[in-house]
Amino acid sequence: MPDGLSTRIRLVHVADLLRTTKYGLQEVAEASGYRSAAQFSYCFLKAYSLRPEKYRRTNG
Repeated sequence: MPDGLSTRIRLVHVADLLRTTKYGLQEVAEASGYRSAAQFSYCFLKAYSLRPEKYRRTNG
């Protein structure tokens, strides 16, 4: 699977977790295969132009 595709699939999963769970950012990161909340937040911000916390507040 190309790297970009796997990242997009992971981020769709992350967005779903942010909308449907109360998991903290570290838990979401770990459940999605990211090594750290910082790495996860960086990738999410790059893809969605929103920080995960703001995404959760506006979509949760």
